[in-house]
Parts: sequence; structure tokens; C-alpha cells
Amino acid sequence: MSSQEFLEKTMIVHAFPQALILANEDIWNGPGGSGLTRGDVINMEHAHKIVFTIITNHLTTGQAYITVEGCSTAVPAATEGISFRYRSIRAPNTLGNVTECKGFTTIATSDYIYDIEVDAADLMACNSGAGYGYVRLVMSQVSDSAVDGAVMARLFRLRHAEDSHPTVVT
Repeated sequence: MSSQEFLEKTMIVHAFPQALILANEDIWNGPGGSGLTRGDVINMEHAHKIVFTIITNHLTTGQAYITVEGCSTAVPAATEGISFRYRSIRAPNTLGNVTECKGFTTIATSDYIYDIEVDAADLMACNSGAGYGYVRLVMSQVSDSAVDGAVMARLFRLRHAEDSHPTVVT
């Protein structure tokens, strides 16, 4: 697959509000110091998978508990925690094991990357099998120490060629 094919079959999207992206600091702390940061709600109707990537880059003891929520609508009237797969990557390139879970606690040190993979089919198990079409990442602060970093998301296996750049962030 050429790089052009990869770029056409994936789509990078904002995973969190612009204020968090611009700050690039204390990403676990949440709005107003609440210690809870809920990501943007992302519409999964155009893709089979989404991978959230969290990058931490400041030595700290701060930690967060990471979960993923299936969401009923673009402005969620209901949410449900869902299973996902993740892997941690320690700089420069030490890969952790791929683990399936409903949540994990980040490691309290710098230079980690976390890839969190969600299959759109898993959203169909939400709501007693009726399914949800939206997803978001949730970061809950565990220990209060500033963590610099960033979060992004990439949609994979877009369903149709014309879906190469749909509006998905709500």
C-alpha cells in the first residue's frame, strides 16, 4: 500500500476540545481542574475502527484512568463504557503487550504513547444490543501531578471512498 492509499483510507480527527490541544499541559486535569476530561464525541458511521493516541512528554508522577464510552447521540443522552484494545509504547520504541480491557491506569513517567483501538462493531453491543453510533475517550485523573501531552484520533477502514473526509466530530 502506498502512503497515498493509507492517507485516503484513514482520517485523523480532533479527539478533545481545542483548549486542551492548545494547552498541551496537564492533560489529565480536566476543565476547571475537575480531574475528569471527556473527549469530543466522534461519529463512527463512516469507519470500522478508531485509534485514539495519547502522547505524554513530561516527567511526572501524574496518572489517569483511561476508559472509552459508547455514546447514544452527538450530544450524549446516554453513555456506556465499552471494551477496547490498547498498547503502551515507551520511548524510543519498547512495545507493551496488546491488552483488551474496559480501562487502564497510565504509567507515571514521561515519554509514553498509548494507542487505544475501538472497533465500531463493539458499539453495537451498547444499549442492550440496540447499539450506539458515537464514541469518546475519557481520562480521569488518578494522581494530581501535571502531565504534558496531546491526544489525537484516527479513523480506519473508512466505509466508502467518498467518506475520505466526512464531518465526524460533534
